[in-house]
Amino acid sequence: MKLKGTMKQIFVVSIFGLAIYACRNSANPENNATNAAASQAKIYSTDDVDKELKDGMVVIGGTREDAQTFFKAHSEFQVCQDLESFSVAVVRNTKVDPHADDIYVITNFERNGKIGAMQVGPPQFSVSNPASYCK
Repeated sequence: MKLKGTMKQIFVVSIFGLAIYACRNSANPENNATNAAASQAKIYSTDDVDKELKDGMVVIGGTREDAQTFFKAHSEFQVCQDLESFSVAVVRNTKVDPHADDIYVITNFERNGKIGAMQVGPPQFSVSNPASYCK
């Protein structure tokens, strides 16, 4: 009989503790704003960018129009240069974390408007200087 009373007390104390914890977290707007911003902000890896580009049909053999349409539809990409022969776009990871690398997408177009070459990665792995196009 005493065991039932002890279990009941443990149950009541547990519920009371959870209620206090829940109220404390929901009452703190700074925590809620920080958690909401952290859940919305994303640091993109090179693989993430590659996957999004492939899903958007921005691939070797795709067209310049495919690339332009993709970049207009994806706000996380900022187009820095869009010329007839090449384009440079960037995902600004440094806005989320100042220590993260931005990811650059350099797309070279052939004379027929098809994508002939692409380079995706942080600026330090590029043979060109993509950061100079995105100031």
